[in-house]
Amino acid sequence: MYFLIIPSNVYTNDAVSSESKICYGLILSLSNTLGYSYATNEFIAEHLGTSIRTVQRYIKELSEAKLVRLEYIANKRRLIFPIIEPSNIEKRAKRSKMANYDRFKAASPVEVAKQEAIMQLVRGY
Repeated sequence: MYFLIIPSNVYTNDAVSSESKICYGLILSLSNTLGYSYATNEFIAEHLGTSIRTVQRYIKELSEAKLVRLEYIANKRRLIFPIIEPSNIEKRAKRSKMANYDRFKAASPVEVAKQEAIMQLVRGY
């Protein structure tokens, strides 16, 4: 048994179809051990219940969206490397956290703890 995990940079990508996102999840789960998948189009098609031609379109779509990188070895074997990057929402959240950190980094540790406690109260944590 395995799970399909679809990172936020993939599921929020409007340039990629929902079916291609599921294909990405399968590729990612197959890449868990080595960091890449060497699954054939036939194998992916069988697991997704679709045709080989459809899988070719999914992989092309993922490659064009720069969500996977393809490498070919001796024209016989293909390796699929899933690319995982933070989504725009995650990037904004990180910038926001860094802005808060920059605001308090010059303060003493006690002052920082006080400010963080106040921020948690304001947020309702």
